[in-house]
Amino acid sequence: MIFKQLRRRTTAARMLGGDTESHQNSGFWLLNATAKDHYSAGTVVVAGLGRSGTSMLAAVLKTAGICMGEQTAIGTHEDQQLATLLQPRKRRELRRLIEQRNQNYTLWGFKLPSRQILEPSLFSLLRRPYLVVIFRDILAIAGRRQISKGESLQCQLTQSLSEYRRLVRFLDRIDHPCLLISYEKALLDPDLLVDQLDHFLRLNLDNISKVACSASVQVSPDIYRREVRQLQGWQGRLEEIQKDKIKGWAYVGQADAPAKVEIWINGLRQYFCIANRPRPDVQSEHQLKTSACGFCIALNGDSQLLKQGDYVSARLAETEQQLRNSPLTYTDP
Repeated sequence: MIFKQLRRRTTAARMLGGDTESHQNSGFWLLNATAKDHYSAGTVVVAGLGRSGTSMLAAVLKTAGICMGEQTAIGTHEDQQLATLLQPRKRRELRRLIEQRNQNYTLWGFKLPSRQILEPSLFSLLRRPYLVVIFRDILAIAGRRQISKGESLQCQLTQSLSEYRRLVRFLDRIDHPCLLISYEKALLDPDLLVDQLDHFLRLNLDNISKVACSASVQVSPDIYRREVRQLQGWQGRLEEIQKDKIKGWAYVGQADAPAKVEIWINGLRQYFCIANRPRPDVQSEHQLKTSACGFCIALNGDSQLLKQGDYVSARLAETEQQLRNSPLTYTDP
């Protein structure tokens, strides 16, 4: 479905920096154009699918002098303080943090974590939100996720497509100013990317600042990859499956809380468990603070017993990453 056809309550997208007559696609589009005063207060929200370039955008805005968080991760530039409050039960604390940022900064922003779903209720808390949304080649996103999570490329393509549909529907429902950016076009012309951000947010950057911002446009710098690996500092293994038992272990970094594990059988999630059984062997091998990292699921009743050819996979509930040695196919002894 063409994006313009989805627009009901707002105007259609307008291309920036391109030439429709010569069919030149700049890769930058503006939704819900609203003039922003040079001195008006506002909040910048960077959004997009995970692995689509949101960290790169956050780095550019941070280099431009916008506060993107007071406790940000070095490589991913994620506002760790704000990210922990983006859940319904912590709206009161989130509101207080937003009010504090509004008092301290005329213009500030944050990168929406990839696991966080865009929702209108969040934007109702923000002072004059301006969205910067990046889109990337869906195959590149799926491929990067396949490497990280160990799932099939087809599965990641399906999931990425679903997330893109949800993102487009969200953009169709809101009336906030939004700059849409093609990741691939931005890499081809970092200067144009900086110019469009400067114009959209009325940053009034000087030439030295623009050069610095352009230099911050990089493809997965080493520090980003190291940090992602550290944040994904999980380990786990699906050790064995028997007719009446599924066994393994998992932990997340050096976290005090035990890992949460999902068990999928033939493509459907069937079980959820906490990996908190004693496994001193795993503790010793991986130098963990606790031995409580094992799990063992008993399958009771004929309807639950595994059958010849059943396809069993185990993944971390928090990250959707498959455990090592997963999936396994059950074979009758």
